[in-house]
Amino acid sequence: MSSMQLANDAAAQPEPAPSLRPAGRAGETLQIAAGRMAFIDSMRALAALAVFAFHIRPFVDGFAGQFVGRGWLGVQVFFAISGFVIALSVAESRISPAYVVRFILRRSIRLDPPYWCVIAVTVCLLIASNAVRSDRPLPLPGPAAIGAHLLYLQDLLGYGDIVDIFWSLCIEFQFYLVFIVLLGFVQALSADGCSLRGKAGFAAIVLFSGLGIASFLSGPIFKLPPKIYFLTYWNEFFVGVLCAWALHGRIRAGWCASYFAVAAAAAAFVHWNLEVLTAIATAIVIFSFGKLGTLQHGLAWRPLTMLGRMSYSFYLVHTLVLSRLTRILERSGASSDIKPYIIIPAGFAISLAVAGLLYWLVERPCVRLSKRFKSPRGVDPLMDKQLSTVSIQGPQEFARAERVELRPFPDRPLVTVIVPSYNQGKFIRKTLESIFDQNYEPLEVLVIDGASRDETLDVLKSFGARPGLKWVSEPDRGVVEAVNKGLAAAQGDILAIQSSDDCYTTGAIARAVREFAENPRVGLIYGDTVKIDEHGNDLSRQRIGAYSLENLFLLKTWIPQPSAFFRRELFDAIGGWNERIPYAPDTDFWIRMAFRTEVRKLDEYLSQRRVHDAQRDVHAARIVRDYDLMIEQSADIRQAAGHLQQAAHAGKHLLRVRYNPHNSDWYAAWALIRAAWIYPRSLRWKDIVRYSCIQPVRRCGSRVKRSLRKMLAGGRVKAETLGS
Repeated sequence: MSSMQLANDAAAQPEPAPSLRPAGRAGETLQIAAGRMAFIDSMRALAALAVFAFHIRPFVDGFAGQFVGRGWLGVQVFFAISGFVIALSVAESRISPAYVVRFILRRSIRLDPPYWCVIAVTVCLLIASNAVRSDRPLPLPGPAAIGAHLLYLQDLLGYGDIVDIFWSLCIEFQFYLVFIVLLGFVQALSADGCSLRGKAGFAAIVLFSGLGIASFLSGPIFKLPPKIYFLTYWNEFFVGVLCAWALHGRIRAGWCASYFAVAAAAAAFVHWNLEVLTAIATAIVIFSFGKLGTLQHGLAWRPLTMLGRMSYSFYLVHTLVLSRLTRILERSGASSDIKPYIIIPAGFAISLAVAGLLYWLVERPCVRLSKRFKSPRGVDPLMDKQLSTVSIQGPQEFARAERVELRPFPDRPLVTVIVPSYNQGKFIRKTLESIFDQNYEPLEVLVIDGASRDETLDVLKSFGARPGLKWVSEPDRGVVEAVNKGLAAAQGDILAIQSSDDCYTTGAIARAVREFAENPRVGLIYGDTVKIDEHGNDLSRQRIGAYSLENLFLLKTWIPQPSAFFRRELFDAIGGWNERIPYAPDTDFWIRMAFRTEVRKLDEYLSQRRVHDAQRDVHAARIVRDYDLMIEQSADIRQAAGHLQQAAHAGKHLLRVRYNPHNSDWYAAWALIRAAWIYPRSLRWKDIVRYSCIQPVRRCGSRVKRSLRKMLAGGRVKAETLGS
């Protein structure tokens, strides 16, 4: 059964209750933050190089000097990245006082030791310098100033910074603390403790947007000095947070874009603020790469990503190295003409070497140590929910798609066919007869009826105590819940899901069993299907395209549910259908399987797919919405190879072309362009011809027909008027 047909079945049943789960659950969108993101590392490296360039500006003249003089904007890039990363790191967590304490402890273990080492080295160098040049002593920080530095309070207490760039670390620490506390307050208003909806969403808008407005007013109105208070730089940090939330699915991308647009307009036209514009540009770039699914491997040039990993250590030491090197050259009496040729390459090389030592000896061990202090996660109360008849096993999430080990089964394995039903009494007899006429044993048939009000129960009772037939009739929330009930109760080694209005062709089950026996590594088998009308007459024979994950994402092939059979081990590994996407759960189910097993397509007709008047059309927007949710929240896709990620995201737009929820050629053409932009191989000539030639001609013809009808109708009315 296709996603569209399944959507029709879902619409014919009671509407599923809306899920209270947040947009991202553990194991789904958290995979963005799991492991290293090469693109983020590369962005950090570029930001560190920009800041280094800014600090060598005294040695560069002319246009080059003006160019490197803008390197201070690298700090704003760091701020945006920090907002993005910190929002992802807490995206699945429920904030409590204990969580805040543990969060601060983890950040402290991760960031403080390298910072303290640089403070200690700087103080030691100052003492040594004063001992050598006692005639020109440098001011030494006192115990109070050093203590303030250790707690990131030096600027707030007015001590100044021992090293110039330390001010940004104080700002970031304020960011972390304020953000985590405010997020905890917002979550306290949430119905489920995590999502940004209802009161929580309103509070988030008021608090975070209010801080954004106050940030713009902090300079011209509040007269806050720079480099001291987080409020001055809040927007640079928060645009990264919004980017993470949008990619994570916690907010709509439109809200994120609206905030970016308003902030950019204010920064450009109300009060010129290049820092905010830089941070917005950074967030847009990150968001774009995230939508393309290339955060894991974008800009993955080894030297750049390695520098990105060491960027914190490099950022801490480079000004210290440059200042010491400059002081040494001044004492040696080196000519000012040759200083740039010594300081720039030597400063970079020494900074890189010292940063490497600091990273490998201090920062990296501290990162590993901080991971031992895992922040507690809240328990989703819905995870323990039980339904009346059998417990439901929903989709399980994985850190990455691991191959499922398939166990050997007996020569005649038990096959379980699950038949979800609701008011299909007209066709369910044919469905059950097609199953029992397979002449295959052992066979288990589970009919999960949603308390039908037609003749369905009479049909089921007419089968009596048929061996292998079990059925239950009780209210449920739709086809997804019914399928999950059946899957949880199934005992077979091989499982199948058959719609209550579709049928198997003769010998379909035996053919599937034989294919599994001949190919023990194959976990999912499907074949072609025949489209029939309500009387069982053939309408068309549908040959399914060649299977590949790429073709599945690009809609060049599909897995018809009535023709599909799968091994029990796959269900045990991935769980059942996803109740949050009632209009595309079968597609999601097959994709999760395809990542974990070999798939075999048989060039045989295994099913008859019925088309009849009882099927009600579903608004295309619901199908598009559910398909988008499936792609965005899939941990498997996020962990897949780059071309598969791009194909999956291109497929979202190809689905818009197919269903066209706005019934607009312009909408379809724009979706086609976006798909081709994301993944050029998704471009198909038949679509180009259709939307550039055929559709405009048809639309023009329709307009001409309407105009002629109006003219003829007007002429008849006029003639009747004159005749009267």
